[in-house]
Amino acid sequence: MAHYAQVIYGIVHRVIVAEQDVIDSGIFGEGWVQTSYNTYGGVHKNGGTPLRKNYAGVGYLYDESRDAFIPPKPFRSWVLNEDTCLWDAPTPKPTDDQLYYWDEATLSWIVQEEIELTEEEPTITLSTNEADTVVSADTVIVLDGNEADSISGGADSVNGAD
Repeated sequence: MAHYAQVIYGIVHRVIVAEQDVIDSGIFGEGWVQTSYNTYGGVHKNGGTPLRKNYAGVGYLYDESRDAFIPPKPFRSWVLNEDTCLWDAPTPKPTDDQLYYWDEATLSWIVQEEIELTEEEPTITLSTNEADTVVSADTVIVLDGNEADSISGGADSVNGAD
């Protein structure tokens, strides 16, 4: 069995696992291109022959001239690496032990601050026209038109009904 991507107008719409004869039968339509689950950035992770630069995903582009699957561009400033068919930031990501995220406004990598976890139960505040409603983490809300009803309440409840 192999992985196949259905490509319509250059965009991957779905990826399936099937035998070649099933693909050839046309039962699932046309536009199927084989992809390798083990290929990323033009390298086969098991040392085999890489296939089409990257494993296809829904929303990826299939570039026939490059014979490559290309993921969606994550930011406007990033450029396509022709060797890997992956997107590169205009400045390389630092290689130290810190976590970073890309900031498009400054075109730079920003250190991800640690989030301090607390023992408090998380709550969600719902804004309504009449008043704010505080809901505990174990409350289920059903929205029906303009009303919200509590199905099961925790310590706090919706609209004072427990």
